[in-house]
Amino acid sequence: MSSKPLFATDAAERKKYPIYSGVLCYFPAALAQVAKVSYVGNEQHNPGQPLHWARGKSMDQGDTTIRHMMDHENEPIDTDGTYHLAKAAWRILAALQIHLEEQGAPLAPGAVLPEPSMQDILAAREAEDRKNAAQIQQDILKAELAAAQAIRSGISIIGG
Repeated sequence: MSSKPLFATDAAERKKYPIYSGVLCYFPAALAQVAKVSYVGNEQHNPGQPLHWARGKSMDQGDTTIRHMMDHENEPIDTDGTYHLAKAAWRILAALQIHLEEQGAPLAPGAVLPEPSMQDILAAREAEDRKNAAQIQQDILKAELAAAQAIRSGISIIGG
C-alpha cells in the first residue's frame, strides 16, 4: 500500500496546521514528559539499543491508556519516575499513529516493525499454497469445460 504524504502539498493548506506554534508551543512541558516516557520505555523494552518504537512489543494501547489514567488518580508518578499521564498520552499518540498509518499515512520514522515469526512465515506460505491450489483447480475446470465443448462441437483438441 502506498502512503499518503504526511503534509498537504499545497503551501496554504500546509500552513493551516502549524506543528510548532499549534502543538509544541501549547504543550512543551507535557511533550517533554512524553519524550521521557519514550526513552524510559526504550530502555525497558530494548535495553542498550538506540531509541526506537519496537512495534511488536506492548501493543495494548487502549487498556494501558486507561490503566495509566486510573493510576494517576492514586499516584501521579509511576515507579520508573515517569508520569502516568505522560504514559497515557504516549499510548494515545501510539494508537492514533497506528490508525493513521492504516489509513495510508507513512510509517513513523522511529518505528521498527516486528520481524515475522516462523509461525507467521509458515502461515503465509500455507495461505499462498491454498491460493495457488485454488487457481490450479480453476484452470483445470476451465480446460475440462473447453475440452467438453470442443468434443460436443466435433473439434479435435489433440494433435490437430
